[in-house]
Amino acid sequence: MFHSTTDVYVTKRETIHFAKDLVSESGQVESKFITQTIYCLLKSKSVILRNIAVALNEFIQVKNTIDRLSQNLQRPSPSLTTRYAK
Repeated sequence: MFHSTTDVYVTKRETIHFAKDLVSESGQVESKFITQTIYCLLKSKSVILRNIAVALNEFIQVKNTIDRLSQNLQRPSPSLTTRYAK
């Protein structure tokens, strides 16, 4: 029996829980960004924004996704810094 779907679901669920622990007091935009970034870092096995954007598999152009990721990366995240330091 092949359980790859279950494995993917478990990995994604663990990633979401980890990300929510990091940014529990943040807004929805930051929480979604952190969750998607961590999941796609694992999925693409790369830190290059283009590879992360492709791993998101969104229905918009990859360039637009890269721009959105870049803008979110430039925003300071004090809650993430304090939660991660614990």
